[in-house]
Amino acid sequence: MNIVEQKLAMMAGGEKARLFGSGMAAITAAVMHFLNAGDHLIAIKNIYGPANNLITVYLKKKMGIETTFVSGNDIDEYKKAIRPNTRLIYLESPSTAIFSIQDIPNICKLARSKGIKTIIDNTWASSIFQKPLKMGVDLEVQSCSKYIGGHSDVVAGLVIGNSQDIDSISVNEFELL
Repeated sequence: MNIVEQKLAMMAGGEKARLFGSGMAAITAAVMHFLNAGDHLIAIKNIYGPANNLITVYLKKKMGIETTFVSGNDIDEYKKAIRPNTRLIYLESPSTAIFSIQDIPNICKLARSKGIKTIIDNTWASSIFQKPLKMGVDLEVQSCSKYIGGHSDVVAGLVIGNSQDIDSISVNEFELL
């Protein structure tokens, strides 16, 4: 792990981090780490457009992964959306465009009780203002083109989590994204 990854992991309260060539490469690597063909995922509405496209077009078409979108404002929405093949809950808090907030600790508690993994896009809050890993999230993703890089003068993405998850995400599989 390089010095930048070490510092970014430390800021987020994670064990380890991995940098990618873009935010979407980081999101794709994180999502694909937890999902297999035929799985189901729950995502909040109003996520970043390209992430929405990954979930609704590519994952569905190429892997048969179904998605249930929830507003994210009520824990009961998540409970009702869970299926036997639900493997992942994808959060973005605050969310893109409308900046909605989710109850991260309680969503993570529900997910863990059902053996479901969680990912959050923490780009808007950043590790300075929000520590989702400390709230129970399994993987945190960020676009480094926003706060970390300044004014879009850097294009990169970041995945932060525990050492086991980060070590098992192979950069070589995703370097072309």
